[in-house]
Amino acid sequence: MQFLLCLANIVDLGRYRDKHNKKTIYYKLALDESLTLKGNIDYTKFDYAGFYFREYYQDFASEEDYLEEFEENHTGVMVKDFNLTNLDSIEKPIQESYNLEIKNKVEKVNDLVFVNPFLFEQIEENPFKMEERKYPVDFAYNRNRYLISQISLPANFVVEEIPAPIVMRLPDKSASVRIQHQVSHNTLTTIYKFNIDKPVFMPDEYSFLKQLYAQIIKKQAEPVIFKINTDAASL
Repeated sequence: MQFLLCLANIVDLGRYRDKHNKKTIYYKLALDESLTLKGNIDYTKFDYAGFYFREYYQDFASEEDYLEEFEENHTGVMVKDFNLTNLDSIEKPIQESYNLEIKNKVEKVNDLVFVNPFLFEQIEENPFKMEERKYPVDFAYNRNRYLISQISLPANFVVEEIPAPIVMRLPDKSASVRIQHQVSHNTLTTIYKFNIDKPVFMPDEYSFLKQLYAQIIKKQAEPVIFKINTDAASL
């Protein structure tokens, strides 16, 4: 039985030959006066990203078990509603839609509020720790991440500081990142694109990869800072 399961996985993986690990994420959330985020998070997972999600999801006995694990892995989250499509349609991307509340993700210090719009997509640790590498880095396949985060803010929030945008590419353009924030009509919009456009990097490219990840970690850690306008709140 174990052999048959392994064989089935190999057959499934064959469908993804020459495919990517691609994931798009859309946050549409509203921040209230109690600093709770409420709204929707939607994921679309293509190719290998969909394959690995299906493998992960099949280990749960029910949707309820999966959501219980999801909440345990995402501190401060309470899922109100959940919809999953294309689970059995392996030629189509997996689509997950969560209606939820998120607490403990927004910080307040005096009259300043610190919002990190990356939430669960933030990379916190650089996978490349060695000073140099003598053998290739093999990602196995190309990887793409695309996040649009929209967070509606209370009317009395005024922008104090927005992190500078970043666009960074490796010399041969085989990997790149773009991060940009904008506040308009009391909505914070963040766009994040991260692409790895070839599976294997040679040892002489290692330092560029390490630096790229270091910059992503640094920029994703920078919050957008708002000041609470107490005069506006009293009107």
